Amino acid sequence: MADQDDFESMMNSMGVAKLGGKGGPKRKAPPVRQPPAMPARRPAFEDPQIVLAKLRGEVARLNDALANANAATAAATAGHGAATTAAAAARAESAALLARAEAAEAQVVALTADVDRLDQERRGLQRKLADAEPEEVEAIAAADVFADRGLEPGDEQQQALAELAVQRPGAVLAALALADPEPLADLLHRRVVLAGPNARLGSRDDCVVVRVSSDRCEFGGDSDVESAWRTFATACDGAGIRAATIVGGSPTYRKKIKELTTATGVGPKLKLVSGTQRRPKHKAEADLRTSDLVLVWGGTELDHSVSGPYTDARDPKVLIIAHRGISGMLDRARQQIDRWARL
Repeated sequence: MADQDDFESMMNSMGVAKLGGKGGPKRKAPPVRQPPAMPARRPAFEDPQIVLAKLRGEVARLNDALANANAATAAATAGHGAATTAAAAARAESAALLARAEAAEAQVVALTADVDRLDQERRGLQRKLADAEPEEVEAIAAADVFADRGLEPGDEQQQALAELAVQRPGAVLAALALADPEPLADLLHRRVVLAGPNARLGSRDDCVVVRVSSDRCEFGGDSDVESAWRTFATACDGAGIRAATIVGGSPTYRKKIKELTTATGVGPKLKLVSGTQRRPKHKAEADLRTSDLVLVWGGTELDHSVSGPYTDARDPKVLIIAHRGISGMLDRARQQIDRWARL
């Protein structure tokens, strides 16, 4: 009995129900099985054409990206090539500049040596010139020589000089050794007029009229001067010169030109400016503005202080005519006007 009880206990512990027998344990009801879970609904089936289109779009995007990458690579390669070329050119230019600098430096060295040599020669010549130069002789005014003779300044000296010039003109000229010839040259230019046999100047108190042959006349014959003026006037008319200014000339010359304009009635409107009386700058500038032609008459009574404002302007309408005579001056001006007309 004891053994049977032990067997049943063991069987019970193992979960084995006892068959038959009313007194045995009841059989457990089998567990209720749950129905299996339904799988999730699959998505609707996509159209293959749509899928294919999407794939093609993706392929196109990848192709564009690849093309952009290739272009960037090509640009970088080209830039690298250009940079390499530029660097090579820069190196070549640097080498050329260096060679030029070295050549220039060598030239400077050679020129410096030449300058030193020439400077030494100059100093040597200066020493020789200083040794050979005679002592300067102080200039003595002629009036002092007359005074040493006992002649008072003024009438006495002037009378002695005038009489000597008449009686012994050659001796007086030979005795004139001038340290500075400019004062006498200026006086001769201002106060001496060379007139031909037929030139009618009348009596002049402001200048000395020296009669010379016709070919040396500073006026020319009346017909020559008038012809030169008419030719000049025709050239001015052809070049559109309606107003002109003449700077310089002695009072006699200016008077003669004024008579020509009145007598002939031809030529541009003329303004005559004294070459010895100071001309204010604003008036000279006005002459330049209102004149189509400005003739600066060199070789006559003309101070630089008067001519300067005209010549310093460097205006193409300003002509410097270095001829003393009226006919020659007008002819040279006419030639220049003709050259203008041909340009």
